[in-house]
This record gives sequence, C-alpha cells and structure tokens, in this order.
Amino acid sequence: MTASTARRQHDRMGVSDDVDAPRRRDLRAFPVAVIARGILTARFHVWIPKGRFPMADVNQSDVYRGFIACLNRQDWATLEHFVANDLKYNDKQIGLSGYRKLLTRFCDEIPDVYFELAKLVSQPPLLASRLVFNCTPRGTFLGLPVRGKRISFAENAIYVFHDDRIREVWSVLDKTSIEAQL
Repeated sequence: MTASTARRQHDRMGVSDDVDAPRRRDLRAFPVAVIARGILTARFHVWIPKGRFPMADVNQSDVYRGFIACLNRQDWATLEHFVANDLKYNDKQIGLSGYRKLLTRFCDEIPDVYFELAKLVSQPPLLASRLVFNCTPRGTFLGLPVRGKRISFAENAIYVFHDDRIREVWSVLDKTSIEAQL
C-alpha cells in the first residue's frame, strides 16, 4: 500500500494524525475504546463531536475498559469522562470528587497498583467485573499490617451505567485472601 493510498483510507475513516485538521465523520462506526473521551491512540487522533453519546450508541464494555485504562494511568482529570457527578459507592452518595479521593488514596497506599481486568460481564445498564491485583502496599492496607509485602487479591464490582457514565458502584475487596498471605 502506498502512502497516498493509506492517507486516503485514513481520511475515509475520519482518522487524522493532524490534530488541527479533524475529519468530521460519523464516529459511531469506531469502537468507543478508540474514541473514548480524549484517550487517544499512540499514533492517531480522532475527532469527537461535542455532547454525549446515548448509551445505545456506545459499547458499555469498551467504556469500562477505557475507565480501567484511566485508572492504570492514574489520570484523575479524565475520570469525569467515565464517572457521573452524582456517583453512589456501596450505597453511599460520594459523587465524583469523593470517588476520585477514594481512588487516589488507594493508589497512594499501593504505589505499584495495576488494575488487571480478569472477568467482565455486561448486560446494560449493569456491568460486573473481577479485577485482580498483584502489588506491594506500603504500611497498613485495609487495616492489615502489610508493610511492603507483595500480595495478591481480587475485587468484585458491579456498576450501573446511566448514558455513558458509571452512576453506581458496589465493590468488595477479598480481604480474607490478603490475611491468609500475611
């Protein structure tokens, strides 16, 4: 394929590696993982129209994978693109700012944290996931004296989406498995 053929193909897809000259195309054909809320691929930039996509037009699993990528980058400014302002966490209204504080504290306690998606089940508006962690928390974690020991544990979470954002979260960490490793 020649360079000009590749350029025409990218132009037809609405993809541009020139941020200043976006191509306006129907983006519903693109997976949300590619266009999700300003998270750009390493090579290409995709123009995103203003406004929000209705949930019927987005793949909830792809939005969630974008959310997990946001957490792994610890890109707290981007969190608002995945989480509703009126978020409820374990039946408590904490909002986006409270959830951001909870996540930053979690990441501060575990400097090498990586959110590994092990299981994902989606039936809109519900999504369930199992995240696994192999990490080294410092000091005390979940009230347990971990003190720099490498541990493995899982989190099981259920999410409720409204439009294209997470509105409710129920989360359970496997504290028993951590206790068994100490």
